[in-house]
Amino acid sequence: MILYSSNAVDFRQAVDDNSITDKIESAFISAFGKRPAAGEKRAWNNSMQFMEKIIRNSRVADDCGILIEFTIPSSSKRVDMIISGRNQNGESNFVIVELKQWDDAKATEKEDIVIAYVGGRQRDMPHPSYQAWSYRQMLDDMNTAIQSNSINSFSCSYLHNYKERVPEPLRSIQYDRVLETSPIYFKDDSAKLQNFLLMNVGKGRGMDILYQIEHGKIKPSKKLMEYVASVFRGNQEFILIDEQKVAYETIIEFSKNTD
Repeated sequence: MILYSSNAVDFRQAVDDNSITDKIESAFISAFGKRPAAGEKRAWNNSMQFMEKIIRNSRVADDCGILIEFTIPSSSKRVDMIISGRNQNGESNFVIVELKQWDDAKATEKEDIVIAYVGGRQRDMPHPSYQAWSYRQMLDDMNTAIQSNSINSFSCSYLHNYKERVPEPLRSIQYDRVLETSPIYFKDDSAKLQNFLLMNVGKGRGMDILYQIEHGKIKPSKKLMEYVASVFRGNQEFILIDEQKVAYETIIEFSKNTD
């Protein structure tokens, strides 16, 4: 399920004329039979203003594809934004962008877990780049169109309200592994994010890629089935998302502390 889909030029226009949040809200009500929370609406309005500037200034082609609030197959989780297109070699790509309103966070010793102020209190949360990467892996593993049409996936996180510190907790060494494949961008990293998008999807022709992602059949890939077999052999390789990841790492930490 998708709450908003368009090409890049129509997305920019929808943001410019202040209709983007209304369009997403209308699709949300149609899909779920209820209105979104006020905080979710504010997040859409805020984040889309920033992403419109990123996409416009990145100089990606007008016919890049834009998906907003795409539901991960077999889950209730939604990807904030997917941008699709081709690179300079003509390869079909898409980029998952995890958007956060955060302006502060703390590192933890739990693998790929951070502490952020969410829902009125400090909470353990997946690192934003881990969250983007895990969503990407789920799509790669479950969507037959991605598997069979040689569509390449990329992911990143963008914390547009967050002023990077020195040293920056979200770049702590324990997060190096996920940051290598799913970079994080902060408030002052607009140019870096723009270059990331231009390099991977900048040549456009992205609408057919969106169509394939949206209409791809949901079927576990051979790779996913190998993951599951490995889990039964006692290896922890399965992709955990959001609350699953937090719960797992909390249990691991507790078991270490009680040895």
